Amino acid sequence: MKYCNNYKNLITTGTDGKISIICTDRQKNTPVSVVDVGSENQSAQWLHALDVIDRCNGYLSDMCMSNDVTIVITGDSNGYITLYIMQQDRICLHKKIHAGLISDVKVHNGFIYTASHDRTVKIWDGKDFRQVGQFFCQAPVSSLVKAPQLGNDSFLCGDTLGNLYFLKWQS
Repeated sequence: MKYCNNYKNLITTGTDGKISIICTDRQKNTPVSVVDVGSENQSAQWLHALDVIDRCNGYLSDMCMSNDVTIVITGDSNGYITLYIMQQDRICLHKKIHAGLISDVKVHNGFIYTASHDRTVKIWDGKDFRQVGQFFCQAPVSSLVKAPQLGNDSFLCGDTLGNLYFLKWQS
């Protein structure tokens, strides 16, 4: 489960491969309720739910949304990334980009950052999804966080050996 877009959306997933994107903006006067996502009663009544994505390749290990809340980006246990355009209800990219589980996905300043158990952090151009950078770690990468206090395009990542890496990307 992850909040994004200034805590206005909550994204949840499980090993069943389904993603629920829920608007939690209290300004919309939406009552909080629990609804079976698999039911036929999937509508805007349950917290202005934006969409549910069915997936079948491995299990979803991380996800995020684009800054404009139009694209859901997921990483899975088999190293695949998927970009889903919500308004068009279509997958625009489904590609194997890592040799192991994708542990973290972030969007920042027009770039997509992915961290993996294959010991790499990769940077992708958000427009054409070509790889523009890569960092190598000593062990599987377990987390990746923005670190704006270190600079606009700075990140911290940690690996399973307990190492901490300070990453800065300049395009």
